Amino acid sequence: MGSAAALRLWPKSVAHEVRDYLVERMRSAQLGKLDMMIDFDADALASIGTPAPLADERMRIDFTVSNASLAFLNGVPPLSSLEVVGRVTGRTVNVNATRGVVELGGGKRLSLSEAIFAIPDKSKRPIPATFNGRVTGSLDSVGDLLDREGLKTFGGAHIDTAEIGRAH
Repeated sequence: MGSAAALRLWPKSVAHEVRDYLVERMRSAQLGKLDMMIDFDADALASIGTPAPLADERMRIDFTVSNASLAFLNGVPPLSSLEVVGRVTGRTVNVNATRGVVELGGGKRLSLSEAIFAIPDKSKRPIPATFNGRVTGSLDSVGDLLDREGLKTFGGAHIDTAEIGRAH
């Protein structure tokens, strides 16, 4: 099942921040598995449409996705060829990517593996998130990525690869 069809199965009122992000930014994907559990009691039903998150035990979405393309950040090329396993609960998001690629153009690319993206509590503002992973590629590719507008707002550093090359 493709990403658009899979996201239509996800109720708009359940973990809407995550759903909205994926609807906006997922360019393509092949859904391997989708296991959704929603257990609304009267309080959970009453909280729909409010900023209050569902309790973790009230909602769980487990998924596997292959060959995905995600425009994860404006001003940065998308992650493509993603292989992902994830879980979304009432308050948390955990995504593990075993593979992914960022094509930077001009033959430059970065490969992603062993990546973990986590939001421990999406009810907090600003939403806290962590990313850890292994990124491999040339120094020119890393410098190219860090120079992109989308990363400059996060304190991206300019790497002058020509200067590093002369340091030998």
